[in-house]
Amino acid sequence: MFPVIKVKEAFEKKTKVGIKEICNSIDYIPLETNDKCLVGRRREVFVDEQNIIVISFRQIFVFDRETGKFIREVGGHGKGPGEYSHTVLDAFNPRNKSVSAKGWDKNIIEYNLNGQVKRVVSFPIYIGTAFIEMQPDIYTGYTPNTTGEDENKLLVFDAKGKELYRIKNNDFYKREVPGRVIVVGSDALFYQFEKQTYFKEIYNDTLYSISNQSLKPEYVFDGGGLSPYYALKGEKAVFENLRNLYKIEDMFETENYLFFTINHRRLKYAGYFDKTKGEAIISNFTEGEDSGFYDDFNDFVSFVPQRINLKNEIAGYIDGQTITAYYSAYPQKRKNLPPHLQGIDINDNPVVVVAKLKQ
Repeated sequence: MFPVIKVKEAFEKKTKVGIKEICNSIDYIPLETNDKCLVGRRREVFVDEQNIIVISFRQIFVFDRETGKFIREVGGHGKGPGEYSHTVLDAFNPRNKSVSAKGWDKNIIEYNLNGQVKRVVSFPIYIGTAFIEMQPDIYTGYTPNTTGEDENKLLVFDAKGKELYRIKNNDFYKREVPGRVIVVGSDALFYQFEKQTYFKEIYNDTLYSISNQSLKPEYVFDGGGLSPYYALKGEKAVFENLRNLYKIEDMFETENYLFFTINHRRLKYAGYFDKTKGEAIISNFTEGEDSGFYDDFNDFVSFVPQRINLKNEIAGYIDGQTITAYYSAYPQKRKNLPPHLQGIDINDNPVVVVAKLKQ
């Protein structure tokens, strides 16, 4: 029997979660700010041994891991050679150090971190912005069912664009507004753990592994009546209704924890499921803004982790507005921060946070 994560129960018992509980250390890297690398509002942060990769709307930037110095932009939005149509979620592949974007002709463009096109991978039928390389040269992509009647859920294909198999969709809906297409930008997510690929839709309460050309249930997120439901995709007020539910985002897994973020009423809350205790913990560090894990190493602000890298480090970011608000509220505490955190401006690029998980 797979575990049930009691999201509503944990959310109602939100607590201040200190990063010392799960991590041995925490580091901050302010990203260089100049006209060539101003990061947009919706950010995805990836960190490896040498680089910080930041992906935003029509932006792929590479910064130095140690100094935060801007190195280069990768690719570019446009219809010229090597340019992409739009950026996508979960775009960085840490194993081959490539970053992907969607091309214009039903394909994926893979770049190396020097900005060169490594290869272009075609997909035989339409997929959305969620896809992952499950194993070398084997991909799976999510078909977002924009009509309500699509019989496909996942497409698995190789690097030459050959279809290997499809996983069928059994979830359908009726559109209250005929012809209307609803895409929220993060309809589904993929991640990998111990060479296994995992998949979750926001309109489904189950996290699956992809195994034997099918979906195997692994965890259920019990929202106590506040989980997104599949028929929501067809409702006229889908965006308004979704805001009031528990939207699960930014998921990754370790031996002892399943980390996730809850997006509820336009705010994000970091959380995790403790596998050893069978218990879910949700953060509640601040009121009226995103609530992450509190930095009790430095008595500083909280951050919401987005990813884990191959070195067992979790990463996220803090924007300048949050840090300058901390300066105003705690002028004395500001003086105790490391020097590189004392002069952040409200208009600066975000500060990347990297925390080493306990083994």
